[in-house]
Amino acid sequence: MEITRSVSASSSPSATARRKPTRPRPFCRNASCAPRFSGRGAVTQAKAQINAAVKATRLAKETLDAEQKKFQLGESTVFLVIQAQRDLATAEGNEAKARSTYAKALTQFRQATATILDQYHIQMADAREGQIRKAPNIPGAPEEAKPGQASASNP
Repeated sequence: MEITRSVSASSSPSATARRKPTRPRPFCRNASCAPRFSGRGAVTQAKAQINAAVKATRLAKETLDAEQKKFQLGESTVFLVIQAQRDLATAEGNEAKARSTYAKALTQFRQATATILDQYHIQMADAREGQIRKAPNIPGAPEEAKPGQASASNP
């Protein structure tokens, strides 16, 4: 008994390629909103890094305290205490770096979504005229600029 198999169009390579699942279309169809989505992810990831760094710092403090108590009881060495101090300093440095990364990611996200000027109460009309009607709320900025006056860098 001989069995023959006919080749149909459905088993051709081009038909197989057409049946492959397609990628879902992105919600945003133009490239202008792509930075917003990636920026949001960066902010979320940076928050998670801060939380992890805070926990690591807390653990390093507890470890140092325990090591110092053991040293006072004669159960530890100076080397282990110094090592715990080094670990705490490293954890604190990592926490500072995580906070810096978060601030940068948040700034980039606000720039991408065009909300950064609103956050600091900066009006484009004031910038065009060179006058400040309402002092911007910029953390760390000098208090030199007063409403109705030009900024110190642009007399």
